[in-house]
Amino acid sequence: FLNHSPSCDCSCRLQYHVIGDSTPTAMQLISLSGEYPPTFQLALDMLQRLKEHSLVIDILLERQRVSDVINYCLSNRVKLQEPERLLEIAYEIGNPFCYRSAVIALRSVAPQFAALL
Repeated sequence: FLNHSPSCDCSCRLQYHVIGDSTPTAMQLISLSGEYPPTFQLALDMLQRLKEHSLVIDILLERQRVSDVINYCLSNRVKLQEPERLLEIAYEIGNPFCYRSAVIALRSVAPQFAALL
């Protein structure tokens, strides 16, 4: 079903849980997000319901969405397992505000890392 062109019909079926949540389905949706951007958020929501927190964080970091990672960790009370990776990506973005925000946020989302800051 997902191999065909994604559309609003597909989004509605996912949104109303006609298609069950699974990690493979979510990953397929992410691969379709270039063609149909709403599938990206649907996939993240699915992974969140599945409590695949580390996978959500990895996907967001791959897309350099540092603030989204911080917000996700805070809103889901998830400890960031690789704070160094977050800082590295924030630094690579080249925005000093982004990097400083990441350093400050690590005090909340990565308590094990806070003592080093």
